Amino acid sequence: MRVIDPLLGINEMMRITGLSRVSVYRKVSAARAGQSRFPIPVSECKERLRWSAADVEAYCQAKSVPQSSANMPSPSKQTKLMQERRKHTEAILAGHGININKGGTNE
Repeated sequence: MRVIDPLLGINEMMRITGLSRVSVYRKVSAARAGQSRFPIPVSECKERLRWSAADVEAYCQAKSVPQSSANMPSPSKQTKLMQERRKHTEAILAGHGININKGGTNE
């Protein structure tokens, strides 16, 4: 079975890192130019960017970004977000012929 890495949207990135929307996009531009180690988003489409939760966590640990309770959603909100992310990820993967419930491809 494959482990799916949750993806974070811009609002979650802003909340976790404490950066403004503009600052996040500036850091992404710098990272793409090789001038920063900020996580580069995984593009789902041109209008919506998502970041790997594992990459963001590693960045925050390396930069010592405080993980205060104010930055993180409540446990019930986290559960809801995880369920929404899983459904979204399943839909994307299903479009590529991958069924994560069975751990393989639909062929």
